[in-house]
Order: sequence, then structure tokens, then C-alpha cells
Amino acid sequence: MPQKIGAALPAFLARLFAQADLDYKAEKDFAIFAIHPGGPKIIDQVSDALGLRPEQSAASRAVLRDYGNMSSATLPHVWNEILKSRATQPGQLVASVAFGPGLTISGGLFQIEK
Repeated sequence: MPQKIGAALPAFLARLFAQADLDYKAEKDFAIFAIHPGGPKIIDQVSDALGLRPEQSAASRAVLRDYGNMSSATLPHVWNEILKSRATQPGQLVASVAFGPGLTISGGLFQIEK
């Protein structure tokens, strides 16, 4: 299952960024990714599929390590971890993605304000 999600995610994110009039390829390297941490394989597959640097998915790994998979409550904890981070910059994009039954992908695009 993680491989299928990883394979579908780049096109999903390209559409998500386009809906905000942004170019995914141009913005990806500067964005933070809030990945719903269903498990370490999900984070690994998503990070590998998108070519993310470790710091881009660090909040998801920290929440998984500290709290585990809390189902639908997990992403708000990841967002909080991102907001607490000293590494975030005003204006920085946060691409938030979650996965559900039938290999569905949902997501949102946010921007850091401090």
C-alpha cells in the first residue's frame, strides 16, 4: 500500500499546488510536508517518492515517535509541531497529506504566519 500512495502523490500535489496558483516543482524544495504518519513506511515512501530532505518531514516523524498514529487527530499534532519549530519561516508553505480507505489521498496547503 505505501508504494501505491507514493506513486500517486506527486500528481496529487501538483494539482493541489495548481489550485492555489502555485507551481509544485518550483515550491517543493522550500515547503514543509505534514504527512499523516500511519506508520514509518508511509513517511518513508512519501519522502522517497517526493525526494524530500529529512527536515521536510521531521514533524511527522516526531509525532509518530512521541504519540504513534492517533487516527484523525494525528495531523493537528503534526501542524502544532511544525508551528513550534524554529526552522519554519514566515510565508513557508506546508503541504498536508492524509490517506484513507481505498487508497484515497486528501490534502491541504497552508502558509506559515508568525
